[in-house]
Amino acid sequence: MLRSSPSTARPSQIKRRTTAWRIKLLSVLLFMVLGHFAKAQNQAQALTARDSVLLQLIDSLETQRKTQLEAERKVQMARGYWPAGLVNLELGRLFNYNHFEGIKPGLGLETSRFLSTRFTLTGFYSYSIRSRDHSYGGSYTHHLSGNLFTDWQVFAHRDQHETGSFTFLGGKIADERFRKYAIGTVDRTEALGGQLRLRSGRHGKIALQYSYRHLSPLAPYPFSLNEAEPPSAFEEHLYGFHWRWESTVSVLPGLSPILYTNLRHGRGAKQPTSNYWQTEGQADFLFEPGRRFKSSLRLNAAQIWNAPSLTHLYSAFGTRSNPVGLESRHSMATMRPNEFAATRFFQAFLRQSIDLYTNKQGNFQPLLTFSTSALWGTLHSEWKHLAKSVEKGYFESGLYFEDLFRLESIGYGLAIHYRYGPYQMDSQIDNWSFRLGLNFHL
Repeated sequence: MLRSSPSTARPSQIKRRTTAWRIKLLSVLLFMVLGHFAKAQNQAQALTARDSVLLQLIDSLETQRKTQLEAERKVQMARGYWPAGLVNLELGRLFNYNHFEGIKPGLGLETSRFLSTRFTLTGFYSYSIRSRDHSYGGSYTHHLSGNLFTDWQVFAHRDQHETGSFTFLGGKIADERFRKYAIGTVDRTEALGGQLRLRSGRHGKIALQYSYRHLSPLAPYPFSLNEAEPPSAFEEHLYGFHWRWESTVSVLPGLSPILYTNLRHGRGAKQPTSNYWQTEGQADFLFEPGRRFKSSLRLNAAQIWNAPSLTHLYSAFGTRSNPVGLESRHSMATMRPNEFAATRFFQAFLRQSIDLYTNKQGNFQPLLTFSTSALWGTLHSEWKHLAKSVEKGYFESGLYFEDLFRLESIGYGLAIHYRYGPYQMDSQIDNWSFRLGLNFHL
């Protein structure tokens, strides 16, 4: 009997063989899947230690980022800005007010360092409801060394500025900005120019400035004796040199000075003979002998030679527009805005503060400050018959109860000041000034 060949195998045999191969193939595939899963599990268990270190690093970087953002917020708030991502919002432009222009709403923006550390763009617009005047402008600043104080800037603006005022390199502290609410006289200024800011050694900063200005006085000045109309408008080229020196190390135990100097030269654009020079200086001394006691002294002086108009005289000394107002450090609280003028003056502000309560956990943290301010000013002979001066000396003293109540980062206080000496007013109520104090703890 002949055997059948493979090609002639029965269907039942072929079916059993196929089933066997399928079982073997599925077994191999299942083994491969299980092996791959086990390998993945082993790898995951092996990476757990490294993952924990990586997660700790990520958490620390996130904490560091939040700390930097909080520090940036405090810095911008101290400048008067609110950080909003790629831009900073200028708080002082949202709602502004002075006695000449009235309420002055607007908007001011600048690009933040999160957009670029190489340049800063700024722009603003505001509208004066009472005087119906538009203010606008902008600037471009190119930082030469990242975040360091080294840059050049070009700017153009049309705005109103306080008559007879000047500023130093470095800006103002927060509560000095409140003096703008007491401004009584302004001049419209249209300017185009630029500046270069550099470091001078470890502690010094300098700025070189140039601007072409068109100044338009808008109202008669309170210190004027004869003129019932505002002075004439004029155009000029203005060159300036500004210097600031601040040491991070106390000269004496507890004593830290800051020094400022300005030197400016103006040339008439249409009257080349209208040339003048200005120099201004300021020294701030802070003495902290202990935790509860603090003393500060500010001295400033200025002089102008060949002043071409009343607009160039120094007159921004006082901030008493009303008997009740906001406390503004380093201003004459009982003197009316632009009440006196000077071609040369010397001014001193002495403050002695005592911490009355050392519980840093509560909202009641009062600080009592005794203040005395004095001003001496003279006028050049050609201006003596045109403006009021303070040659005999102007004096005032006051008490400031600071941080009587604190809500979040803002402390509220009360201040009272009294005017005495040769320029005391006839009515006693006119010699007093009552102030609400706002102190920002950032």
